Amino acid sequence: MPFSYPEVVSPRLRGQYARLRQLDKAIPELQATLERLIQERRALRREVMAYPILTLPNELTCEIFINCLSPGRVMPTPLAPPLLLAQVCNQWRAITLALPEMWNRVRPRRLSTNTIQLLNLWLHRAGTLPISIGLSSHYPLPHTLPSWAALHSNKWEHVSLVLRDIELALLATWIKVCALKTLVIGPSERTGGPMPFVRGFKMAQNLHEVTLLRGLRPSDIDLPWAQLTTLNATGLAVPECVDVLRSGSRLVHCTFFIHSGSVPQLPSPRLRHPHLRQLILQYGTDHLDLLQQLELPSLTRIQLSLESGVENVTRFLEFAAQCPHIQHMSVEAASLGPAEFIQCLRATPAVTMLEFQAPCRWETWRGLTLRSLDGHYCLPALTQLRITDEGRWLDDTAYRTLVQMVRSRNGSSRDLNGDRPAAKLQLLSLMLLAHGRRPGVSIAKQLDDLRATTNIDICIESRNLQLYPYPVISE
Repeated sequence: MPFSYPEVVSPRLRGQYARLRQLDKAIPELQATLERLIQERRALRREVMAYPILTLPNELTCEIFINCLSPGRVMPTPLAPPLLLAQVCNQWRAITLALPEMWNRVRPRRLSTNTIQLLNLWLHRAGTLPISIGLSSHYPLPHTLPSWAALHSNKWEHVSLVLRDIELALLATWIKVCALKTLVIGPSERTGGPMPFVRGFKMAQNLHEVTLLRGLRPSDIDLPWAQLTTLNATGLAVPECVDVLRSGSRLVHCTFFIHSGSVPQLPSPRLRHPHLRQLILQYGTDHLDLLQQLELPSLTRIQLSLESGVENVTRFLEFAAQCPHIQHMSVEAASLGPAEFIQCLRATPAVTMLEFQAPCRWETWRGLTLRSLDGHYCLPALTQLRITDEGRWLDDTAYRTLVQMVRSRNGSSRDLNGDRPAAKLQLLSLMLLAHGRRPGVSIAKQLDDLRATTNIDICIESRNLQLYPYPVISE
């Protein structure tokens, strides 16, 4: 009910009535202001709820931004971080430009005079952080690049150089290697004639990991071999591999692409390398020629190709006897028969992870049974089994033998001494490259029971099609 003012006001109440009139006039104005503020508050809340990431603390936003970067060196492009993040809004731009970790990894798309300006910008934003840089080109280098490298390479920590052979040898002499830790290097193309000798890396005191790309041999580059721990090299002959291991006495991880058809060395004493733990041999057919010349007591992982034949199997058995601690073995054994393959596996009882490419015959599965009919145990420590094959031998008999093999390993069987249980198989992965035959209904049920009772992960795939477990189709 509105307040009514009397026509005649007592002198004692005249001031109170005047104040009431002021309040009556101010209240509607304040109510209008309050309504405007409420509407503004609602609009701001809707905006905040629409962009919740803008409410995160800057420290958390920085961590998210860093994890948005691609692994390795970053290509400067507005379609990918960090440049993409800097275009979203002013707040993100400020965060991105102020975060040195966003700018200390760079791999320019091409090398030109403008590229030098781009690299200077990224290095400035990286501040004092060490730099990971990749330089790649099939064309002559800009004339300013060597002097620029001499000025800034003291901060380079991880470097990839894939340049023409002449430019590669030239640039290497300008680089300061005081902070260098990892190096990927090789010619993008040969300009003719012998490969120029690459100098400049001998004094890299922190260099421990090197990858020599195709066309650059160990004899073509000056490296601190005695301190390297990781080496990847391509197109080597067996004698070159032996020489590398002899020079690299501290090597722990080695990957060699062996050149096929290399001339074998004359019989010589085995080279004992006490530190090598991982040896990956890819391509070529001379893997056993190399292994025959090595003694690797610390080896825990081996990847190689095995050829059929009594001599080849015997040579592998001799090598395995010198390496009692192999736990991870990857084998390409397409030409080995099941009996030969199982004979090789029995020589490596410490293996916990086995990866192999071989025909999926039922004889192979039966050989992988924990305890064979003749009383021999096969891989009692095995926990992970990964197989790759075309799949043309995979029939109902092979699937049934597969089930029996898993049951034998995940039952209550005991190892050779009978005093402790053998390891349980935790993972079985079967990849079929060409044929995709699903397990039958009865086999699938048995596999389901094994997964439920033994806690094993079983996966059978054919290219992009999952054969088991059957994919769930949503309605």
